[in-house]
Amino acid sequence: MGFSFLLATVQKERMKRRSRTRSRSRRRAKQDPKTWVARYIPQDLLIEILTRLPPKSVMRFKCVSKFWSSLLSSRYFCNRFLIVPSQPQPSLYMCLLDRYNYSKSLILSSAPSTSPYSFVFDQDLTIRKMGGFFLRILRGFILFTRNLKARIYNPTTRQLVILPTIKESDIIAGPPYNILYFICHDPVNDRYKLLCTVSYASDNDLQNLKSELWIFVLEAGGSWKRVANEFPHHVPSHLDLNMNGVLYFLAWTDPHTCMLVSFDVRSEEFNTMQVPRNAGDTLPRQEKGVVNRVW
Repeated sequence: MGFSFLLATVQKERMKRRSRTRSRSRRRAKQDPKTWVARYIPQDLLIEILTRLPPKSVMRFKCVSKFWSSLLSSRYFCNRFLIVPSQPQPSLYMCLLDRYNYSKSLILSSAPSTSPYSFVFDQDLTIRKMGGFFLRILRGFILFTRNLKARIYNPTTRQLVILPTIKESDIIAGPPYNILYFICHDPVNDRYKLLCTVSYASDNDLQNLKSELWIFVLEAGGSWKRVANEFPHHVPSHLDLNMNGVLYFLAWTDPHTCMLVSFDVRSEEFNTMQVPRNAGDTLPRQEKGVVNRVW
């Protein structure tokens, strides 16, 4: 009886010593930054870490869990990813097009280069066949036209969105016409919109000029709607600029009159300003060439 009690007392003391030793080890581990392991990473810290990774790594992490997939697909993270500078240089894309056969095109993307004064291009086989004539780039999206339809491509996710054609247009149903798409962004509501201008003229002197303006909001269930029916008839130029939620582009109302058009993306309001020109200036030949031409 006495021996059993003594043995039990010794074992109890050993267990206490082991418990104290483990507690000391845990405290040392917490104090030592080399062995400290966080049980939970705050979401804001997680976002800061992920925004500094290359796009390919971010896309792979969408497979970690449903939470990560939802986080990396959210608008907040996408906007944050565009703002935070990352180590890799952004890619430069170039589209070479056969002017006599629009179905033949070659997509090139910039490759890593050791010289800051030169670019090295490789054929990009990951991008689907684009075609089209003009590429417009905005916040990582590429807008181009093929078969009269506007198409938006995301090089990071390799997703392609094809917008429907405008069916209610009075000009499209008639003779050959000119169609041009612009992509713009509303920073207040974080919404993307497409502005489409459809125009027609009977000759290069812009006789019998007619034009229409259409807007498409890039969201689920979006559709084309006609706006600014009383806006002056014009032929848009290919030159455009997006700045602070406003789209600017040049337009011609006749061979001698050029105006600067501003489109407020949020309010969808248009304004014009007469462009000063010298006496005798006329519509450039390259601008005339786009009239009566389908892209």
